[in-house]
Amino acid sequence: MQFYLDDPELGRIIVKVRHGSHTISARWHNDQLHVNVPNGTPTAMLRQFIDTHRSNIVKHRSPAVSFHEGQVIECFHCTVTLGVQSVKPGYIMLKHDGESNIIVSLPTGTDFDSAFAKQNLSRALQQVMSKEAVKRLIPYAMQLAQRLGVSVKGFEIGRGKQKLGHCTSKGIIQLSRNVMFLTPELVDLIICHELAHLQHMNHSAAFHALCNTYLGGREKELEAKLKRFQWPILQ
Repeated sequence: MQFYLDDPELGRIIVKVRHGSHTISARWHNDQLHVNVPNGTPTAMLRQFIDTHRSNIVKHRSPAVSFHEGQVIECFHCTVTLGVQSVKPGYIMLKHDGESNIIVSLPTGTDFDSAFAKQNLSRALQQVMSKEAVKRLIPYAMQLAQRLGVSVKGFEIGRGKQKLGHCTSKGIIQLSRNVMFLTPELVDLIICHELAHLQHMNHSAAFHALCNTYLGGREKELEAKLKRFQWPILQ
């Protein structure tokens, strides 16, 4: 069960009632605040929680995703340029401009910053990256594994939003198409993390030591950068 609570500073808050929960918690997702509350929590108590923790909540708010005509989004080994088109009203059009640039065009007159445009454009960009990941990310991951002397049964591209990588019990590594939006060093982090899971299917000290070795001693540094990474799309 969920309901909404409007706040003049924080905007529309999505409140989810969690049966069995005993605490109130809050997190940001796509510039919208989500608050989990135990069943039976009075609205007054919820508002008190928000007011008490307001400064900390505001502090952890990430910059909102924003799109505009002519914007260039740097992806892994390719770029996306946003444009407009009048050929097909109501459609988002895609075309390649050379080997590594994809032009994504919205209908003329579209408000790029509207919630509707952001959702549809983010979805379109992820679909584009599904194909680009097969062409660019998998070959790179195979080369990286080879350089590190790691034998992998295979790589696959998935659609995970929060889970960017997964190592199956059969030794297949799945990489989310959203990895394509990361910087090259963070791409290495995701791949090396999953490569380390081929030997340690846990997050033990031995796992982190191996992952850190693969990353040249930068695991903690890159993990911190990933937490601060500003996604160019709605997740």
